[in-house]
Amino acid sequence: MDCTFEKDLCGWYQDSNDEFDWTRTNSQTPSTTTGPGFDHTLGNGYYLYIETSSPTLPGYRARLISHPQVGYKNNNKQGCFSFWYHMFGLSIDTLNVYLKQASVETRLWTRYQTQGNQWLKAELTIVSTKKSWQTNNDTFVWQIVFEAIRGDTFTGDIAIDDTFLEEGPCQPTKECNFETGFCSWTQDDTDDFDWSIGNNGTASLGTGPQIDHTMGTETGMFAYIETSSPRVKGDIARIVSPVFDDTFGECMRFWFHMYGSGIGSLRVRALDTITNVYTDFFEVNSYNDNAWRFAQTTIKVGHAYNVVIEGEVGSNYQGDIAVDDVSIVPGTCGRRGFCDFEIDKCGWINEPTLDSFDWLRNAGSTPSAYTGPTIDHTSGTSFGYYMFVEMSSGNLGVGSNAMFVSEHLPSTNDACLYFWYHMYGQGTGDLNVYIKDDQGNMRIIWTLFGDQGDKWFQGISNLVSSTEFQIVFEATYGTTYTGDIALDDIDIEAVGCPGQGIQTTLAPALPMNCQFETGLCNYKQLNDDEFNWTRNKGSTSSTDTGPSTDHTLGTGYYIYVEASSPRVAGDRARIMTPKQNPTTAITMCVQFWYHMYGPHVDRLNVYLRSGSNDQLVFTKFGTQGNVWHKAEKSIDSDDMWSLIFEGKIGVSYAGDIAIDDVAQFTGPCTAIRECDFELDFCEWTQEKSDDFDWSRGKGGTPSAGTGPTVDHSTGTSAGRCKVSYLCKFLYTYSLSRHNNVVITRDGLTLFNTNNGAFIIDMACSQHNKTAHTLYIQMEPLTCPNYPQGLFFCLGIPPFDIRYFGYIETSSPRVAGDIARILSPTYPDTQGECLQMWYHMYGSGIGTMTVYSKDLVTNIESAPLWTKSGDLNDQWRFTQISVSAAHQYQIIIEGVVGSNYQGDIAIDDVEITTGSCGRPGFCDFESDMCAWTNDNFDDWDWLRANGNTPSSYTGPTTDHTTNSDQAPGIFDCTFEANICSNWKQDKSTDNFDWTRQRGSTSSVDTGPGFDHTTLSPNGYYIYIETSGQTNNQKARLISVNIDTASYGMCVTWWYHMYGANINKLNIYRKDANTNALDLEWQRQGNQGFQWKYAQVFMNGSFAVVFEGVVGTSYQGDISVDDIYLTDGDCPSPAICDFEHGNDVCGYSQDKKDNFDWTLASGSTGSSGTGPSNDHTYGTSAGHYMYIESSSPRTFGDKALIRSLEYPSTYGQCLRFWYHMTGDNMGALKVYAEMLGDKGTAIWSRTFASPDFWRLTEVSVVAQYPYRIVFEGIVGNGWSGDIAIDDIYIKNGICNQPGTCDFETDMCTYFNVPFDDFDWLRNSGATGSVTTGPTNDHTLGTPFGEICCIAPTKT
Repeated sequence: MDCTFEKDLCGWYQDSNDEFDWTRTNSQTPSTTTGPGFDHTLGNGYYLYIETSSPTLPGYRARLISHPQVGYKNNNKQGCFSFWYHMFGLSIDTLNVYLKQASVETRLWTRYQTQGNQWLKAELTIVSTKKSWQTNNDTFVWQIVFEAIRGDTFTGDIAIDDTFLEEGPCQPTKECNFETGFCSWTQDDTDDFDWSIGNNGTASLGTGPQIDHTMGTETGMFAYIETSSPRVKGDIARIVSPVFDDTFGECMRFWFHMYGSGIGSLRVRALDTITNVYTDFFEVNSYNDNAWRFAQTTIKVGHAYNVVIEGEVGSNYQGDIAVDDVSIVPGTCGRRGFCDFEIDKCGWINEPTLDSFDWLRNAGSTPSAYTGPTIDHTSGTSFGYYMFVEMSSGNLGVGSNAMFVSEHLPSTNDACLYFWYHMYGQGTGDLNVYIKDDQGNMRIIWTLFGDQGDKWFQGISNLVSSTEFQIVFEATYGTTYTGDIALDDIDIEAVGCPGQGIQTTLAPALPMNCQFETGLCNYKQLNDDEFNWTRNKGSTSSTDTGPSTDHTLGTGYYIYVEASSPRVAGDRARIMTPKQNPTTAITMCVQFWYHMYGPHVDRLNVYLRSGSNDQLVFTKFGTQGNVWHKAEKSIDSDDMWSLIFEGKIGVSYAGDIAIDDVAQFTGPCTAIRECDFELDFCEWTQEKSDDFDWSRGKGGTPSAGTGPTVDHSTGTSAGRCKVSYLCKFLYTYSLSRHNNVVITRDGLTLFNTNNGAFIIDMACSQHNKTAHTLYIQMEPLTCPNYPQGLFFCLGIPPFDIRYFGYIETSSPRVAGDIARILSPTYPDTQGECLQMWYHMYGSGIGTMTVYSKDLVTNIESAPLWTKSGDLNDQWRFTQISVSAAHQYQIIIEGVVGSNYQGDIAIDDVEITTGSCGRPGFCDFESDMCAWTNDNFDDWDWLRANGNTPSSYTGPTTDHTTNSDQAPGIFDCTFEANICSNWKQDKSTDNFDWTRQRGSTSSVDTGPGFDHTTLSPNGYYIYIETSGQTNNQKARLISVNIDTASYGMCVTWWYHMYGANINKLNIYRKDANTNALDLEWQRQGNQGFQWKYAQVFMNGSFAVVFEGVVGTSYQGDISVDDIYLTDGDCPSPAICDFEHGNDVCGYSQDKKDNFDWTLASGSTGSSGTGPSNDHTYGTSAGHYMYIESSSPRTFGDKALIRSLEYPSTYGQCLRFWYHMTGDNMGALKVYAEMLGDKGTAIWSRTFASPDFWRLTEVSVVAQYPYRIVFEGIVGNGWSGDIAIDDIYIKNGICNQPGTCDFETDMCTYFNVPFDDFDWLRNSGATGSVTTGPTNDHTLGTPFGEICCIAPTKT
């Protein structure tokens, strides 16, 4: 019966009495949006599935039958049958498993509808009780039958893989849908009566469910209590779960049905099996509606326990209570309505009857190209789950919709819905959010239409309902299949959305300034949140997040939000400053410093509470780097005011947010440096001594034949009401005040009238990259903000009128009149760049001139820039370099020309740091310079860094820096020279490093290009080993660097290729003692590639790069792109144990015999354990090991666990291990899921030679998992086991021993004690008349091979 289907069906056979057969395949099923993409066993092997495309029809069955099983060994009449199944698609129907004994088939298990795009495991205990007619009376013969039923359309493929049978019963299950009985639950023999299994209603009218919850059909089963006679009020029925282990928090989820006039009570309790004490966790007795409701409760018990579901009879026979779909999942329950979809859909369901198709749970990309997300929002990886609608499925068209419905939620006067949405694709339709009240009425509260780009965005909406309600997300089909819409991280907070908070009494007015050195400075922790800010010094308690020092002193205090358990995603901490006096007399500036570092950082909000109103004045989301940042905000308030700092928790522990050094200053904050004129003049002011003023305009100036018709910021006009046509709407408008109305869409006239009323009723649509634009032109022009009856697009102003600044040159203006505007005051500068767009069109154009004015000497500069005359009807860009010895202002002067057609306009004025570049130059580091997207093409260019969103295309780094790192004073790319803060060490080495571009002078060694530009034109440094002798050294040394306690991370790229490579050493040279400490080392050939390295140093020191010559000329070593950044190094993808005691988040097991040890150098015992780590290859590097000396005894175990990784279809775990000694025990590796290690996925029980060895093993996990390393002590002290450089990469591992050498050497490595090394190479080898010119894999000179170098001496 055991079968992976890799070779054949292993004795399973097709049933001849069904309608079609199961199919064996080793690739994705032929139909899109259904079926698995790979098998479960290997990731590239075989599995069985049903193909639901034509000619199969709805209801067709495919049945697969095992060969007969004859009893069990040792007369055991129970076995555990396990298998993996995959049910993904819009039209998934049913998968049944039957036990066939003789001619009788008993259904053991069933699943209905889509279960998500993942392989899931099922286990069934087999009990054989019937004797077969085929054998004698002492033999039990039975078979397993898989039955898959075809759904309504082709998107219903169902698959199975990896069937196994083991002796003995299965472990108790933590889930039950009651389709085949009570699963592992049993009746309590101390209660008054029993629970029953039923379907299609209960025995009494007016009570009980007509359909189950699992299948939503009359044939589906549920558990219930029958309350008719002989039952009386108060009678109790209990069902009891199997015994589960003690828990600090697990979430029990279930659906219940309580309908009838005599409903009693439903309770969930836990029975402690040690103390025999019940604890109540859930009780409900207030419902009377004919609906299934979702419930969840956190179970916490200190000993092994049973869960008890208890039903109590009510006042009459119409009191039947039912439950269905019970499950217990790891971790405490989230808030009601919260779901990140990592395990399941929580309590959210697809609307069963009112929509056209369903939402699907998925990880990775959606099935259609150019639409949908490639990663989830929760984890930001392709392994995290989200919900989406697949628009390429079935016969969808305009009007097709999918509804996703929450559990029932209590009434609220002030709550906030948060969710993340992804709407990407040219055919994207609507995403609507509704409140559905207790009568089934739906009210829209949020809506958005069209392509929003390949990015997750947050949606927020207030929730107000006087009755119990549900939230409904509705996605509609747009124009094409490229319209997938996704949701993730839904949450509901019990307080109003930002800016609409609950009023709170303020603290007494006291100084706001606080450095947190002596306390909280009368700041008040608010009560409308979930937890408090914490005052701290040094690092926070979690690794890879939070600051390591405060901002004030570097050794002092700050406050922060701690994101570790028991916090959950969405929890907020809010702290409020003391109340401040009104700013009626003068504006105040508040300044603070914030630190947001870690992969799970969510959001820092700052609110201005003025009187009873809260206004969001500052917000930041996501990691901002491991540095303190300054923020400031000008405050104007006519009432008493304070600031509220709100830190919000992300999806996991690495989300600490900190603030420090809050200060208030008299006067406004630093001047605004950019203006688009959309709201006002942005602190630019009119000159009082000129002849007239600049104006703000839109859609043209009053004079014909001059001025712009659109602004530059958006390229849109005014003079007409512009509707961003993103939603369905019905707009009714009266014409009583208008002489003429013209309505156009995309340039075509739709409506033209001069009397009566008009109605616009249009459906959503999209054209090219932008939605349709609707213009309503009226005389007189009135553009109200929200006309009655207009659409429900919250946050999208329907009338979108754009502004610019201009001078109006018609009467009473005369030639030579001057209008001037003055910028805010800016500080002195050695070089800044004024950038702006200007428009000079008309037969009477005069002159525009730009000056600067020194505010200390009161002297205006000569003209910095000037233009005169007609320059055609177009916006033009200019940039002007500005320098000033003192504070200064910019003056923009417009001069009236010869007639009224002389209007001059400006827009998008900005002052940036640094002198201007050449015209046309742009490195895109801060913006797009003067480059703009054309408004009339098909789509836009985007400014980006790192990878582009699509796989297998686009760059991974920019060209300017070849990284995303801004240069610091100690950084060096060697492009211009060997930078000023680095020098050759003339006193202690033998020769110098050489600055070079292209190849080095020796063949078969050194790089062919630098790392910065990745071209032969870029520079790097290297040691030229020709003419040198073995072990001679070249050293490059930095200036002394003082980092105090926070330290710096030194990063660089190195290239070590050649048959005679010796060593590259990195030292920390103490600035006080000149002592050299070896921090990092690499030895021997590392392949023809640039590699990244990093090391942390603190205190006062210099960095020393030392290249050591090998035995011959093929030993050139190169270095490029040295960077030093404040703080600890980021955790690398490889866990190298070089980051202190946090050991990459690995934790010691509390139930083993002893702990793993973090070590460097040799272990405590001779003849066993490594002498150096693997990462650095030095005694300064670190690794983890088990010490097998006394008091350890044979068989003692030590376990460490990784942080949790997302569930995966296939990843490859690589690590280096060292097992040398005469008394070696064992090293085992597990992939632990749901707290269960299962069997080892890798193990070694024998000693190896005294060097580090590399291995890898594939991990496939249906649930989030942790890697567990278990070291077992052997029969003596000489058995130390060590591990280092642990790495998990995407995709399953290669088959053992296979390697194409295209990306690396796989698990092959050069041993340290032979005569020379194998090299990884592409193209011809260095010697003529020998070696290949092409590789075998690709058959080209670009493919990689592994070869030996015959020129070795």
